[in-house]
Amino acid sequence: MIRRTVMLAVAVAALLSLPAVPSHAEWWSDTEPGGDAISTVYDFEAEPCPTSTTTPTTEGDIRRLTVRHTSDAVVVRMRITGLLSAHRTFGDLTVRTARRDWSVTVTRFGKATEVGLSRLGTPPPDDGSECGSYVEGADVRPCRDARGVIDVAARLIEASIPRRCLGSPRWVRAGGAVATWHARTDAIGYDQWAPPGVADGDGWVPPLSPRVRVGRP
Repeated sequence: MIRRTVMLAVAVAALLSLPAVPSHAEWWSDTEPGGDAISTVYDFEAEPCPTSTTTPTTEGDIRRLTVRHTSDAVVVRMRITGLLSAHRTFGDLTVRTARRDWSVTVTRFGKATEVGLSRLGTPPPDDGSECGSYVEGADVRPCRDARGVIDVAARLIEASIPRRCLGSPRWVRAGGAVATWHARTDAIGYDQWAPPGVADGDGWVPPLSPRVRVGRP
């Protein structure tokens, strides 16, 4: 099974789904159980295929996901325990509209927090190779006035995306994950918002919130 977690791990080292229940409120929020964050070390030189070693971690443990849909922007926030450094923390959000799925990344470079917006395509087909590895590039699109926050003290990652950059949708669904990177060990910490009872679907699109309709001014 192809998983975005592996793609995210490669990207970091180099630099399931809820029913679509309509919601007329402009915001929605739900918790996520603690204690399910993991830390993985990948050995990409192993033969015949790369290997990985996974252990539990207390760093980067998502506890709540909140979605706000105002007349101007879509705001997705993750409350996270155990954040140690903004500069080695990466937010990986997914926003679904009626037209398409979007990938939203939140990263810290120097003193600036950057937001990357790209269309989330379909999983690449199985190439039949022994290891099933692949490389995929992201078509990052500029979105003026998009804002991101990685706040270790406040224990949160947040992205605010103007609705015009998402095609001015009537509703959105959202999900999120967080990754942390340790340069000394190359360990990749990872956790995904995934409440109990939500099945892991195709491993490509994460669990998503119910629909959150646009709020009126």
